[in-house]
Amino acid sequence: MVVEDQVLLELKAGRAIERSHEAQLLNYLRCSEIEVGLILNFGPHPQFRRLALDNRRKKPLAASGFSETLTESSSDVPDSSETADKFPKKSAASAKSAAGF
Repeated sequence: MVVEDQVLLELKAGRAIERSHEAQLLNYLRCSEIEVGLILNFGPHPQFRRLALDNRRKKPLAASGFSETLTESSSDVPDSSETADKFPKKSAASAKSAAGF
């Protein structure tokens, strides 16, 4: 999926993001003019990975050489049990009193 002709999205629903998913996205980036790609995995442990690729298809380079660089970042989205520990639930009464009702 392409968003605003700027970002290529790969949507997955597997156990985890695998190297083959990254390789697939890199191939798409190499053969297009898009420089940024996201892999979104909606499996048991949601996660995402951002890949940015800069190569000669994107912009003209000096005649002296070819440059291709890869930038990668990733994150695991915390599951509900991790966030529940950080943010304890409030009772409905305390929430109403805090809101001024």
